[in-house]
Amino acid sequence: YLIFTNEQFQAPALLRLLEGSNIQLFALHSTLTPEQQALLGGSRERHGNWLGSLVPNDEEAGYLMGRELIALSEGRPAELLAFSGVKQTPSSELRLAG
Repeated sequence: YLIFTNEQFQAPALLRLLEGSNIQLFALHSTLTPEQQALLGGSRERHGNWLGSLVPNDEEAGYLMGRELIALSEGRPAELLAFSGVKQTPSSELRLAG
């Protein structure tokens, strides 16, 4: 078994590299983007050893985190320093959208 992510959009290359192998694949935290899935299909469609994915709702997580930080300011001006992660990842983009 190999647990992988789609950080920096590298999952398609990994799926192609391990296609036809006996290694069972599972995406954790970030899976293929809709555009990537349009080309490669979903789990078990074209890559039989790709078992599936478990992905959090990063957009909602970003929204909830921002809402709580604003609530902590109690309506007063506040300074905020945010770390969003690597900017070129689906997870980071969705957290920022939230």
